[in-house]
Amino acid sequence: MKYVNGIWQVVNFELAGGKDINWTANGFGVASVDEVDKNGKKTADQNLAVGNYFRLHSDRIKVEDVDGNGIALSTRYGNVWEDAGTLTEVK
Repeated sequence: MKYVNGIWQVVNFELAGGKDINWTANGFGVASVDEVDKNGKKTADQNLAVGNYFRLHSDRIKVEDVDGNGIALSTRYGNVWEDAGTLTEVK
């Protein structure tokens, strides 16, 4: 979790393809995620901190572009690039 480009962002190193990330390209604005517990249930407090679990607002975040093994997800703060091999579609 880091304050970058005027917004608090979170990143998942697995989704981003490793620890060598670019916050502008790989960070999700906290307004695009919900804090969840280890079982995926939304928490009551929604106070994200380093080490917390989060899930994307999948009803609002759509696949915008594909480039090789990368997928751009459209968020309110712009596209966020993730490793396609780490994503699972939930219906």
